[in-house]
Amino acid sequence: MKVLQLAYRLPFPPKDGGALGLLRIMEGYAETGNEVHLLAIRTPKHWISDQEIDSFLKTIPDVQVTVVDVHHQPSIWGAFTSIFSSQSYHAIRLQDDQLRKKIGQILEETQYGLIHLDGPFWLYYLDEIREKSKAKLAFRAHNVEHLIWKRLAEEATNPLKKWYLNRQWPKIAREEAQMAQRVDWILPISTVDAGWFQQHSTTPQHVLEAGIPLQQYEPVKFSSSEKWCFLASLEWMPNIQGLEYFLEHLWPALKQAHPALTLSVAGRRMPEVWKSREISGVQFVGEVESVKDYFSKHGFLIVPLWSGSGVRIKLIEALAMGMPCISTTVGAEGLGLIHQQQLLEANLLEEWMEVANKILSNPTISSDLSQKGREFVLQHFDNRVIFEKWMQVLNSEQ
Repeated sequence: MKVLQLAYRLPFPPKDGGALGLLRIMEGYAETGNEVHLLAIRTPKHWISDQEIDSFLKTIPDVQVTVVDVHHQPSIWGAFTSIFSSQSYHAIRLQDDQLRKKIGQILEETQYGLIHLDGPFWLYYLDEIREKSKAKLAFRAHNVEHLIWKRLAEEATNPLKKWYLNRQWPKIAREEAQMAQRVDWILPISTVDAGWFQQHSTTPQHVLEAGIPLQQYEPVKFSSSEKWCFLASLEWMPNIQGLEYFLEHLWPALKQAHPALTLSVAGRRMPEVWKSREISGVQFVGEVESVKDYFSKHGFLIVPLWSGSGVRIKLIEALAMGMPCISTTVGAEGLGLIHQQQLLEANLLEEWMEVANKILSNPTISSDLSQKGREFVLQHFDNRVIFEKWMQVLNSEQ
C-alpha cells in the first residue's frame, strides 16, 4: 500500500519524544511492506539545516521525504490576536498556502491507499485532501492535546497566563473533536486517550501504542540508586513546569533527608542560564549525545510530570534498557505500568520521600524494577508488532 504521512515537524534528529514518535510511525509503515512518502513541516521552532536533513535521509533510502518550510514563528502578537479567532493558535500557525499547494500537488501525482495525519491541526487541510484523494484518512492522536493546555491552565499561578490558556484549550478540544469526526480512523496512543475520543466521535478506533525498535535497546548496567537523573525535551511546557515544581517543592526535602542523593538534569534546548543555576546536589548538563551512556551513569530516572497527555517515549526507552524509574501518575499514564512492579509512582512529597527511603535502604528493589520493567516493554512495545496489528485491522476493512 502507498502511505502518505503528514507530520507537523521533522522526525529527526530523533532526540526527543516528539521526533521519535513520528520516526517510529514512518518506520512502522515501511517495515510492514508499505511505500511511504513522508511530508514533514520544518518550522523555526524545530529548525535543522539542509545538510542535517540530507544526512538523515541517507539512513532511510526507502522512504520518500518532502520537507516544506512554514515560517510562522511563535510570537506574543500572534498569540494575542488568536484570542479573537475561532481557531487555536496552534492551528493558525500551521496554516500555510505553500504547504496547502504542496499537499495538493502530491495528491494529484500519486494515489495513496492511506493518508496518516499526525495531530489534529491538519483539520484545515481536510477539504483539500478529500477533494483530491480517495485514500482512507487516519488521525494519529499522539495525545489529547487540549488536556495538556487545560491542565497547564489549572496549575498556572500567573492570572494572565491562566486566562489565556483557558481561552485556548476549548478551541483545541473543538478541533480535536471535529478532526475525529471527519476521518476514517482514529489512532489514539493509549486506551486512556481512546476514552475521550469515544465520547466525541463514532469513528472507528485502533489504539496504536508508542512502539520502539527493541533490537536497538540492549540492557545497561546502572550506577548507584543515589544517582538520579532527568531526561526530557525542555521546549515542552509540561516538562519544564513539572521539573521546576520538583526542584522547588520536592527536591530540598529529599536532599535534606538523604544528603548523598544527586540529580542530573539533561534535555534538548535547555536554556543556557540553567547551566549556571546553583541547587544543592543538582547538575544541569544540557543535551546528551548518547541516552545509553547517560543512563549508565545513574541509578534512577525520574519523570516529574503533573500535566500532559499521551505517553512518555523516553520512559519506554528507559524501561527497555532496564532503567529503574520513578514517575508521577500522569508521567506513566496510558502505559499500563503497575506501581512497585515495573516502576515506582509518587505524586505528593510524602510519596516521593517514601520511595526514596525504600530504594536507598534496599538495593534489590532497583534490580527487580529493572528486570520487570524491561520484560514489560519487550512484551508490549515492539514497534513492528504494533504496526503489523494495525495493518491487519486496516486490511480487514478494505
